[in-house]
Amino acid sequence: MKIGSMKNIGWHTRSGHLDFFAKLSSRLKEKGNDICSHYICHSKAEEKNLKDKYNITPWNLGDYLEERKKTFHLSEDTLSELEDKYNLIPLRRLLWSEMYEKGFKEHILIFHLVAHIEFWEKFLTENRIDCMVSERPSILSTSVLWMLCKKHNIQFVDFINIGIDGRIVFTSSWYGDIDYFEDKYRTIEIDEMSETYRKTVTYLEKMTTLPEKPKYIFKNLQTGDIITSNELYKNFPKMGNIFKLPRRIKHAITSRAYYTDTITEEYLSIFMLHLRSVYHRLFHIFEKNVDLTKERYFLFPLHILHEWSNYPWMGLKYPNTVSVVSDIVSCIPLGSKLYVKEHTTNFPEKSISFYRAIKRHQQVRLIDRFEDTYKLLRNSGGVITLGGTIGWEAFLIGKAVVILGEAWYKHLPGVYKAKSIEHLTALLQGIKKLPLATKEDKIKAIYALFELSFEAQRYPIVDLITAENIERYIEPFESWLRDNVGVSKSG
Repeated sequence: MKIGSMKNIGWHTRSGHLDFFAKLSSRLKEKGNDICSHYICHSKAEEKNLKDKYNITPWNLGDYLEERKKTFHLSEDTLSELEDKYNLIPLRRLLWSEMYEKGFKEHILIFHLVAHIEFWEKFLTENRIDCMVSERPSILSTSVLWMLCKKHNIQFVDFINIGIDGRIVFTSSWYGDIDYFEDKYRTIEIDEMSETYRKTVTYLEKMTTLPEKPKYIFKNLQTGDIITSNELYKNFPKMGNIFKLPRRIKHAITSRAYYTDTITEEYLSIFMLHLRSVYHRLFHIFEKNVDLTKERYFLFPLHILHEWSNYPWMGLKYPNTVSVVSDIVSCIPLGSKLYVKEHTTNFPEKSISFYRAIKRHQQVRLIDRFEDTYKLLRNSGGVITLGGTIGWEAFLIGKAVVILGEAWYKHLPGVYKAKSIEHLTALLQGIKKLPLATKEDKIKAIYALFELSFEAQRYPIVDLITAENIERYIEPFESWLRDNVGVSKSG
């Protein structure tokens, strides 16, 4: 297609993107952008939502999978042909989230993979898609979609909130890297008289003296309600939740949700949450009020579980955290400790055996989730992370960061990627001699982030889909579409 002609935009409208993408695409069209929108959803309920609220008839991935299951037959050459055709990302890697989060058997994994590839091939080619707007690679549908977009030279983009709270950046990367961040950081020219510089200095001062977590962390991501405690797990058993389960399961099945737990899985999940809650009230397995000055330690923060988007950039270290902790313990310098801090969100999702496996190491201290992360970080010998936000925070306060996965800040000064167990051992023993980020480095990174981002809400969903917030996305996204897809305005 020529620059300036109508561009076909695909909108992967599932879950939290459902209303957001429908509203955003409609507003882009209202503003005269020369686009034709095509929509994909995952379930009957999502399809009905789009039809009833926005008069949109989407392609339904869930329906396609159900129908394809009836006629699916795998020939001997199918997988080999797919491996040859799509060799940018190993096919097995596309399936890691399904393997570990759902535990599907091999024949189901193969069917899902082949059917997803067929669906996206059909959608992209029949609609002559120029750009896909989706969530970054996470579940199988988004991972396959990303791979096919790269194969067919189709733009792929997502909006993410990382780095500076309340600001949105674009990503088209498998790892969720911020588009153009590394180039911007290397070539940035700082204007010390600008508003961006004032914001940069203010942000750096805040994050190095009294840092704060993103505001949405303490809210329900759908409703925006403030979460003050883990009220869901206070009473055992909470019969109200149990009685509602059959209705919830029936609704999910009739809606043909993309992933539906069985009634047994739902009951067991809630039962185990309650059981673990009782255990933690009776037995105190975490350390509190730790004297952070009495010994040398490195900090390793735990991630929450079941975040499917973590598999593309953290890899198999994410579902095998116990093994990761064991590896780190084998690498820390003699006489040092490893402080493993629990995450505040979704507690108590992890099994008791998980914590026991970690605590069996004499060099490990299991730190309570409510201990001050900033103080732990400030007094540590350095932070070790799979690639979480704490690495960015450590960069800002001048601590050495060792990452085991991928991270959008991986090329910043003072951040080191451990390439092997042997390399990790050498990094940790020599961590005092490793060059750290200077104040100039920090200012450049923050300044670049401000220039690449725009102010808007991503969570909670109730704030995301307001008319005011949609409007904040319009101008930056119009600019992105002009530069990356060649979208122009009619007239």
